[in-house]
Amino acid sequence: MLPLKITAVATFLAIGFAYFYSPVPDAAAVEDQWIIRKLYAFNQASKLVARIGVMLGFDSAINITRSFRSMNAKHIAKDTFDITTEDFEFDGVPVAVHRKTAWLKATNGKDAAGSLRPAIVYIHGGGWIYSFREIFAMMERYFVQQLDVVVVSVEYRLAPEHPHPQPFLDCVTAVKYLHRHAAEFGVDPAQISIAGDSAGGQLSAAVTIKLRDDGEPFLQRQILISPATQFATFRLDSFQENDRYGILSKRAVIQFWLLYMNESAQYANELNANEHVSERVAHHKAWPYLQKYQTFPQDHVKVDEKVSKVLEAKILDPYLCPMMADSLSGLPPALILVSEFDTIRDDALAYADRLRAEGADVTLQRTNGFHGIYLFAGQGAVSGGEMVESVVTYMREAYSARSSTR
Repeated sequence: MLPLKITAVATFLAIGFAYFYSPVPDAAAVEDQWIIRKLYAFNQASKLVARIGVMLGFDSAINITRSFRSMNAKHIAKDTFDITTEDFEFDGVPVAVHRKTAWLKATNGKDAAGSLRPAIVYIHGGGWIYSFREIFAMMERYFVQQLDVVVVSVEYRLAPEHPHPQPFLDCVTAVKYLHRHAAEFGVDPAQISIAGDSAGGQLSAAVTIKLRDDGEPFLQRQILISPATQFATFRLDSFQENDRYGILSKRAVIQFWLLYMNESAQYANELNANEHVSERVAHHKAWPYLQKYQTFPQDHVKVDEKVSKVLEAKILDPYLCPMMADSLSGLPPALILVSEFDTIRDDALAYADRLRAEGADVTLQRTNGFHGIYLFAGQGAVSGGEMVESVVTYMREAYSARSSTR
């Protein structure tokens, strides 16, 4: 009983301290600043609970954090939309399919005129190691309500238990299954788009490249929300400028990548110092796009030959590191949403630059938010609301343009 009391008191003190003393960007909206404080306090409490849990032998830090965050996610207020969420398996991959209840009363989800609807496959973020269905469902169901689309949420396997390529392959499998069985879910196979945030943005970009490589470029649009697109360099300006806000630290990004690619945590220091950049990586055609956002000169870094050799092939794997693909041509139009105070802001900007340079139609939107702010759109987040509404506006225009040409 005493350890539990100590844990409770320590957690309360951590929350209070973090809430009032967390740094916030002055340029962010006041509403967003308070959300930053609350989220930072929650993250600090989560870390403390995990540390104490590990010391007491309860479980691993990752599993304790998963349980702690999932417990809190279940208290999120539900929407009042008349939308039905059903669980399916697409060739063994669990998915949640969100559709308006009225559609289910019609044959195959068709409307009165017998037409099929567009669909968005959503791939959630969470550093490839967390999944909080209740949180992402709020945004997914909002898209159903506002866009009259079917939204399919992919519950891919998580690292570190299932590192790359398992999560990526799950997402590819789910998207291809939906395309083959579209009519069964009331979906027009010619109007399937993909969307994802953070780690889910990385997976969405990778799936889009894979479909092109497989000769199946059927995606209508790709929507990348604060995507992680590379781990070739951790010296981009956004890593240096925004690390102090603590919502998604540079160290956390490195840890997530190492867990996802199933590499040793001992390489964290080398990645943090950019000592993992091999000569081949530094001469890749993608490198100049990254260097545009890197003030710190890479030639001042002494490369660790051992680590760079171990990681080189993974950095150059386009399904792991989309930014470093040999080609980004032949990809569908993209909406890329970026938060100014996000550590991986420049990942997204560099990826947008390269996509555009290689022929893709790219719409780039920047807001004065921080990583994950879009998940708080329903709780008064100003920049989060802007990001979510940008998706709605962009897709409405895409659907309208298609209808006018048919």
